[in-house]
This record gives sequence, C-alpha cells and structure tokens, in this order.
Amino acid sequence: MGRIHDALKKAERERARRRSEASGGPESGGASSSDVARTPKAPRSSTPPARPEPVRRAATSPPRSEEKKAAPAGRVARVLNRVTESVPTMGSVTPFADALLSWHSPADFRSEQFRSIRTNLSVLDPSPEILALTSAVPHEGVAVVTANLAVCFAEGGSENVLIVDANLRSPEVESIFGLARDNPGLSQVLADRALPEEVVRPTGIDGLSIVSAGPAVANPGGLITGLRVARALSTWRSAFDRVLIVTPPVSVASDASVVGHEADGVLFVVKLGATPRRMTERAIDSLGMTGVRLVGCVLTNADRSDALDSV
Repeated sequence: MGRIHDALKKAERERARRRSEASGGPESGGASSSDVARTPKAPRSSTPPARPEPVRRAATSPPRSEEKKAAPAGRVARVLNRVTESVPTMGSVTPFADALLSWHSPADFRSEQFRSIRTNLSVLDPSPEILALTSAVPHEGVAVVTANLAVCFAEGGSENVLIVDANLRSPEVESIFGLARDNPGLSQVLADRALPEEVVRPTGIDGLSIVSAGPAVANPGGLITGLRVARALSTWRSAFDRVLIVTPPVSVASDASVVGHEADGVLFVVKLGATPRRMTERAIDSLGMTGVRLVGCVLTNADRSDALDSV
C-alpha cells in the first residue's frame, strides 16, 4: 500500500504543477493563494523527488520517424506555392516499376492517379494542347510521367496524342515504348534534314504516336531555338489534339524554357524525397523569370496516403 500511496501523491503533485504552469505563473512561488491552498503538501521523504517527465513536449512533438513519414506531398506542394505564389498540384503518383503502367495495368490505382492528373490538366482554362514537361534535376521521372499521361489522354480514342522527346542529351522515350533508337527524330527536324511529319512514328497504342530525339548531336543547345521549335510544333499542333514534350532538367540546360515559350504551358515534375529543395526553388524561379506559363506540378514517389491527400 505504501507504494500506491506514494504514487498517488506523486501524481497529484504533478497535476498541481501543471495547473500552476497553465495559469501563467512560474514554477515556484508564482501560483495564486487559492491554487496553493488546493495543492496537497508533499510528505517528507529521505530521497529527493523524482524529476517529472517532459510530457507536454512529447505530446506536441511527434517522433522523427512519423514526421518524416507524414511530410512529403503537402510540404513540397507548400514549398512550390511559396516560391511561385501559385503552382497548383495537378496530382501525385506513388512508386511503380512498370514504365507503361497506364497501358499494361489500366485498373491499377496508380493508373487512376494519372487519369486524375489528365483530368486536372483538361479542365484548365485554357487547357494546354502543347505541354512541355521538365524537372529541376535528372532522374525525376519526366519521361515516364509523360508516357503515362499520354496513354491516359489517348485512352478510348478520346484524343490523338503525340509525344516528342526533346531531351536530346539523354533521350528515354524510345526505350519506354521498346522502339529502336536509330530512327529519324527531332534532332534532324531541327537541323532541317527532315520534315516534322516524316519523323512521327506509331507506338502500337491506338491514338498515340512519338517523335524520338533522333541521332545524337554535338551541340543540342544550338539546335533548340525558338524559331526551329515553333515551326515543328506548328505542324504537329495541326495534326494532333495533344502534344506532350519531354525536355531536359532546368539545371542541365535552358531547353525547357525555350520549348516552354513555344508550348501552351509547362508541367513541373518533383520526385518526393529526392529533389533537393533549393534546386526545385531555383528551377521554378528560373522558369518564372523567362515568362513561361507554369501550369502546375506533379509529385512522384509519394506514398499512397500522400497521393490521395494531394489530388
């Protein structure tokens, strides 16, 4: 019984201390006379009183693991909004291994995430018929996002869609669709060695065609000029309902800004947990300074709850 009595007394002393702190008084000597009167006097003991646990601090500060787990989508979206005043999040996508998930597994919930992004882009006023996609740094999944969005736009024959791989430094679109990389492409169009309509190739998916990057060139930046890009896009705009363009990361080249000027808008891809925050801020600032229309961002590598919360 003695231990129980001591425990009850200790708990009562702790409650009294909390009431004193909640009333705004200092830890010792600051409580009102009525509070002091209500506080039971502690029994004398030969051992010093135990130091109270920092309960209040623990209650307001979640464990680091929980904080890290809960942060991604909302936090990155808020960073983007602060940097650019208004960059709407078009949606988030959880990780997946199949680069053409929307085609091979249309019933997968991640395919539905891409459809949500498609819908959000479609209801923009005006909705971009020619849309460039880019990121801050390499390996953010721009080509994969582009391919899956294109599949969703072409789904059910709703639109005639073209993907253009304008990442002449590190092309990926052909490999995603399992096509050979030795065909004519954008580099030859920009070098006046082929016409825009001559380099369009089918993908095997109804309503979806591609223009590959084409043969490698020594100076890709010298080919990506506003006039050359505008001429090619004018041809493709008249032949397709939607043109999606893969461009290099902003930190690698200025191509995204050049292409973005000739497109109807730019969609920015951010890989959660991988994209350095400062690089993201600088990239968005850079696009903003060149005057392109930044229609929004897509967050990749989100967990499922983050993706659902951010759409």
